[in-house]
Amino acid sequence: MYKSLKILISETTKNYPKLFFLLVVALFFESVIVISSVITVIPLADYILDPKLTDPSRITNYVITFLDHLKIEKSYFAFAFLFVFTNLFRSLAGILIIYIILKIKFGIIKIIRISMFDEIFSAKWNFFNDLGFGKLMNTLNHELNKVSDITKHLAQTIPLIVQLIVLLIIPFLINFQLTFYTICITAMLVLPFGFLNKITHNLGKLEIAKSNKIIGTINETLQVAKLILSFGNKDKMLDKNRKATDEHIKVTIKTSIMTELSNYLFKPLAILGVIVSVGISINSETNFSELAGIFWSLYSIMPIISNLIKIRLAVNNFLPSYDQLIALREKAKINKEKVGKKIINSIEKNILLDNVNFNYEKRNETIKNISVNIKTKSITAIVGKSGSGKSTLIDLVLGLNAPESGKIFIDNQNINEINLVSYRKKIGFVPQDPILFYDTIKNNLLWANDKATDEEIEDCLKQANAYEFVMKLPNKLNTIVGERGAELSGGERQRVALARAIIRKPKILILDEATSSLDKQSEIIIKNSLKKISQNISILIVAHKSSLLNICDYVYVLKNKKIVEHGNYQKLINEEKSELKSLMV
Repeated sequence: MYKSLKILISETTKNYPKLFFLLVVALFFESVIVISSVITVIPLADYILDPKLTDPSRITNYVITFLDHLKIEKSYFAFAFLFVFTNLFRSLAGILIIYIILKIKFGIIKIIRISMFDEIFSAKWNFFNDLGFGKLMNTLNHELNKVSDITKHLAQTIPLIVQLIVLLIIPFLINFQLTFYTICITAMLVLPFGFLNKITHNLGKLEIAKSNKIIGTINETLQVAKLILSFGNKDKMLDKNRKATDEHIKVTIKTSIMTELSNYLFKPLAILGVIVSVGISINSETNFSELAGIFWSLYSIMPIISNLIKIRLAVNNFLPSYDQLIALREKAKINKEKVGKKIINSIEKNILLDNVNFNYEKRNETIKNISVNIKTKSITAIVGKSGSGKSTLIDLVLGLNAPESGKIFIDNQNINEINLVSYRKKIGFVPQDPILFYDTIKNNLLWANDKATDEEIEDCLKQANAYEFVMKLPNKLNTIVGERGAELSGGERQRVALARAIIRKPKILILDEATSSLDKQSEIIIKNSLKKISQNISILIVAHKSSLLNICDYVYVLKNKKIVEHGNYQKLINEEKSELKSLMV
């Protein structure tokens, strides 16, 4: 627990040295004002009891000397204004500290979120496979906000401790015995709250688990909305969400009550402090004006102690959020993708998979001894039934997964020695489920190539047979496509996704069942476009069966995780016992 706290404090001071310096200066300034606000109540009380100030306290004499130096006449309004003025300044200093704390809080959110995205997208693809998107989304949003609250609480602790020390020094100097008795009683009442730390920490862990679950359930529900409606299973999903919500609410209420417990229980403590102070002072020889200073200090201490205990409980509750955040970052670092140093500027010859084997964890071997030669200026197809390993092979070509044995070469260079980012920038990819961003059609294309001209946008839309339907839309290129492209039909979405891949001017174009939702007319147009494009680049078509196969220069057939036949499409399809022919039936 304290290790996580130490890391958080270290990161905060490292990323915000200037703000922390400003915070220290502001705290020092506030401490001076806190002392002044306590001191200035004593001369005011002295003047109210004796306007002639025949026997003022020592502190009142210091204030009188200060007023004489400023040539201000001693009066009720002078002392009252001084008291109000110092308390006003105290409040302004408090506002400045809150501002600095908020700057640090939201700055921490920004830095951690961006650094987490950087680490996550520097990890291997298998990092995402068993991650659980509910956990990831919850960490990057809800739990990260809680972590920033820890920072805020820690920053608030500093001024509270400074104020506590200052407010304790003054009454001890005025009347040691009276102050000592009050502090002892307070300490006895504070002691039981120490047992709440472990409870709040365990509740924090449980709350995170339930929060991960509810965010995951909500995300899953929205992602499969069409499936839910199609199956008529709304009630089942409502029950699932209701149960997850109830579990989350239950533990959140417990956590909130435990955190607020100290705040409400300390109200009787503040009253008790006043009773003790007045009771002891009845038989003491303490000057009433000095007693007012003691009372003001001790009265101010009570809420500070209450807040400190509340902050400690809150930190114990929030630290599990930071633990989860650190765990995700560590997992991403462990799975960091190995990136070579060689920069790929072009793909001139081929992409070669040489006797490649690959297997996912806890599963049987996915592909065995695969050898595929994807030549440039040609169209290559990978064909096979569902589960034959086609998608796995694509991930290997993209460098998202590394083979357990065998090698992958890009123009005779081992993929392990290549900078994968530079390599992937030469790839245009159309996935089986083409997802578009919640943005305009134009911006979806510019996301792939932000330097594309209007003429290039128009040309790639025509090649993907998307130009005509886009121009018929009310806002044309500025049409918002909706969440994941939901405002477009499946075929329209595929064509825009194809245009997005083409506009990159890739050296290899990968199509994963990319024409499954297209009508025959669109397929004919896209066939001609692909044949034309293939004169300069490599095209890899992955499909179960497709009319695009007859334009392919070479076809590989996958069965039982192996390549069982390969060759020219027409030659294979004409063979009597062709596996390709059986797939096309």
